[in-house]
Amino acid sequence: MRQRLLSYGLLAAVLAIGLVPPVYANSTAPVYKDDVFTVESIDAKSHTATLEGTDGQTFQTYASSFMQSGKKVKCDLVEEAVVEPQVQVQNCEPWKR
Repeated sequence: MRQRLLSYGLLAAVLAIGLVPPVYANSTAPVYKDDVFTVESIDAKSHTATLEGTDGQTFQTYASSFMQSGKKVKCDLVEEAVVEPQVQVQNCEPWKR
């Protein structure tokens, strides 16, 4: 009896663990890679930078040491679809022509 209960418990645990990774596998997917943005402003107090895309849309992201107002940076636009779709800027690096 104990062996059967242990077997069912182990089987349930293996099935539950096997189903978890597919749920988180598609949590973020790049929308655009290597998109160019202009640094509009940097807030030194909150360490955030406001970036403007070529289409005029603005985004907030953490300010990096290479970011300066007026300079261009290359970033990825990523759509977070946890609760409702939301586009964010990630993986920023200096833009080189």
